[in-house]
Amino acid sequence: MRAHVISAIDAQRLVWLIFGERGPSSDLAVFADMRKWEEAGKIKRLDLALSRANDDAPRYAQDCVTENADAIAQFLGADGAVAICGAASMGAEVHEALTRALSDDWIDRARAQDRWRSATY
Repeated sequence: MRAHVISAIDAQRLVWLIFGERGPSSDLAVFADMRKWEEAGKIKRLDLALSRANDDAPRYAQDCVTENADAIAQFLGADGAVAICGAASMGAEVHEALTRALSDDWIDRARAQDRWRSATY
């Protein structure tokens, strides 16, 4: 995912990064880079979805998509791009949340125009 974000930054495209991971203790270096991008204005928005940061209220990438559905639809507009990377189960849930936010037609057009990237395992 990092390479996609850096490529978008270099191309001066707006980036809203929703990054899901277990928690801050194991991933501090990655988060530090992301926060620097946001602070420097290189990415428009950063949302961290940390599933193990708070055992009482785990947060997942798909939760962030659902909570921000209207803002995501506005941000992406008619020609935005989406890149999903990570576990297959997370990817499927993020896809479902984005389908609710954007519509099947939006996703079909994005795929046809190579604006939808998904690498899940």
